Amino acid sequence: MMEAKSRVESVFDLIWGVGIRLVLLFGIGYFVYRVRAVIVAVLLAAVLTYAILPLVDFLCRYHVRGMKRRTQRVVATILVFIVMISLSVSFMLAFFGQIGVEVTGLKSNFGSYVAQLDEMMSGIRAWYGTLSPDLQKLLSTDNLGKLQERVISFCTAAVSKTVDWLGHVVELILIPVLAFYFTLDSRSLKREFVALAPRRARREALAILHEINCVMRSYVIGQIILCVIAGVVVGGVLSMVGMPYVILLSILSGVTRAVPIIGPIIAGVVIVLLATIKSPMLGLYMLIFFSILHFVESKFIMPKLIGHRMELHPALVIIVLLIGAEFFGVLGMFLAAPVAAIIRTLIRYYIIKPKELRVWGLTNPSPAAVDAPAIAEPIAGTIESA
Repeated sequence: MMEAKSRVESVFDLIWGVGIRLVLLFGIGYFVYRVRAVIVAVLLAAVLTYAILPLVDFLCRYHVRGMKRRTQRVVATILVFIVMISLSVSFMLAFFGQIGVEVTGLKSNFGSYVAQLDEMMSGIRAWYGTLSPDLQKLLSTDNLGKLQERVISFCTAAVSKTVDWLGHVVELILIPVLAFYFTLDSRSLKREFVALAPRRARREALAILHEINCVMRSYVIGQIILCVIAGVVVGGVLSMVGMPYVILLSILSGVTRAVPIIGPIIAGVVIVLLATIKSPMLGLYMLIFFSILHFVESKFIMPKLIGHRMELHPALVIIVLLIGAEFFGVLGMFLAAPVAAIIRTLIRYYIIKPKELRVWGLTNPSPAAVDAPAIAEPIAGTIESA
């Protein structure tokens, strides 16, 4: 009887424990959903912080005599913010008029571009009629139409979610304010975050936080450099071949480059279509150019800038981009890749635990390895730098 009762109690305890976990998981998910705009604002503030922090740290590297280090950091942070805002305003003032002219020209010529595209599609349909029945079935207009509808629906939904999020004026104002305080008090914030962990897990928490910082810093700085390279290179090439709307298309190439894989494809398709309308041969040249540019970026430039921490399979990147777009629009697509890399690191460390997994000098196979003096030295150095 006691054995039967113990079994019933065991089953009840198991069900109760699973139920409690499910309720907690649902509560956390609901809370995250309700404060999703705040989460995006904090993440964007963190992105801005990672872009500014290296400059502030460089200015604070050498101590100014007669000035406290805290005061020097405040002055350096304010100076960097003033310079960044001045450069942004100067850029807008320098190119705003030309961008307006190009946008007006694009609007006025949009009807003729559509007519030329219809004419090109008529030629493609005529060529389609000469194909074999099997190829015609494979390339049927129904399949192409469904694909076009899905692509348009996805882009419309992503833009709509982005516009909806931009309607949160308070969160938008918080982004530079949070970035300022994150930059000013980055080290104290790290210490407070690590202090929340139990004493026995602080070294591990510091290692995880260090890796997250490395992933975000390498991704943000790398993406900024890639965006600048894409905008400048595309602008130079478009100027040389005599393409219209050079500044507008250059900015499009630079901005969309911030979204991995999908962003460059969007900019490339737009520019190739405009080049094809002007000249089919020019469209072919632009297609070759963007293919080479993408190959050089992905195989040579990106590994140097971002390194091994962002080694995500392209299929996985596309999946997380779609998930990010579903929840947060274009902003979610930008943040999806580094968040996926961070989640992958946490899963590998806490769940998979391979024997050779090393996290910033912290090896995971056994507690003894964590307490080894050779391991404690780099971690202690990280604590001091934090």
